[in-house]
Amino acid sequence: MALEGTLKDFNLPDIFQLIGYQRKTGLLTLTRDGEQITVSLQDGNVVWASPGDEALDEMVGRALVKHGLISQGVAEGLLRKRRETHQGLIYLLLKHGNVQPLEVQRVVEVKVREVLYRVFRWRDGRYQFTALPKLDLTHGQIDPMSAENVLMEAVRQIDEWPLIQRQLPSLDLKVSKEEGQAGAVDVEKLTPAERAVLELADGRSTAREIAEASGLGEFDAAKAIADLLASGVLMLASDQAEARAVAAARGPRVTPAWLSQGLLAGALAAVLFLHVSLGRQDPLHLLPATGEGVAGWDLLRRHKLQADLWEVERSLHMYLLTTGHLPAHLEALADAGYLSRRLLYDPWGQPLRYQAQGLQYRLEGSRPLPPSPR
Repeated sequence: MALEGTLKDFNLPDIFQLIGYQRKTGLLTLTRDGEQITVSLQDGNVVWASPGDEALDEMVGRALVKHGLISQGVAEGLLRKRRETHQGLIYLLLKHGNVQPLEVQRVVEVKVREVLYRVFRWRDGRYQFTALPKLDLTHGQIDPMSAENVLMEAVRQIDEWPLIQRQLPSLDLKVSKEEGQAGAVDVEKLTPAERAVLELADGRSTAREIAEASGLGEFDAAKAIADLLASGVLMLASDQAEARAVAAARGPRVTPAWLSQGLLAGALAAVLFLHVSLGRQDPLHLLPATGEGVAGWDLLRRHKLQADLWEVERSLHMYLLTTGHLPAHLEALADAGYLSRRLLYDPWGQPLRYQAQGLQYRLEGSRPLPPSPR
């Protein structure tokens, strides 16, 4: 399978969809301005992403130090030994027993996902996919992520970054508690991510440092900080003039070409949806129909349902990890701040169907999900 070109000609979501649909195994190399990211895919699933083994090891080392799992001296010693022996940092950590394997794996997964989702914000660059019969995963791997799930999370992050940047113009700004508000806040009503960043906001640490120390990753930590800034619980340690200067120095935000195309396609789909739903017909046959005769506008809703259920399941898992049990009803997720209330209903306006028994649950909408690609 030969796949090579520029991201302006063939955007990143289309590349992932193609590889995922064909269940290919190989390496996807993305480059721009001297920067290179390599994504390893196995049977169409992402199992690794790295800016280079040495660069990733340095990222993991910094995160372990910020998270308090190893000292700065230990990290520097391990990195020196890495350069001397050409053995990976993860291997050296596990070999010498500096950190528990599960703690290492958790930090590594956060960093690999940061690398992966960061490339979706690239506005240009080149790509090359090399198909392989088998991957070399000796450098590391994470739990497989389907191309579909990668794209849904990437779109979510890109969609929410502008909202985050309104409150937090730069991750290099220091964040502190607003003492008048922080003392009165009901901590139990905060999300786990908000509780984590609130505890670390000391006025001396930047948002980037808080993200590393919390173990949440840049996006989730930035979102939690932005939400607390909006509610007045946190404040920027620097004054607003400096914050605006940092934002101005970053330059205007340019929407990636593939996202602009996606928004245009979404607008077109909305127009077609209104036309079809109001007229109950599609005289030009502009929308596809499935083999079972499901109209294209209904199929779009089913794909939306699939994405929404994935988001609700994430909230259920976070609730379970935090409380030790599943909620009796989905409204409890919204009440506790884990989920937006709009996600309690499916795209047809019907409440999601949810039943929980012990640690098992059943979650579905009023219509079946779209058929899986064959």
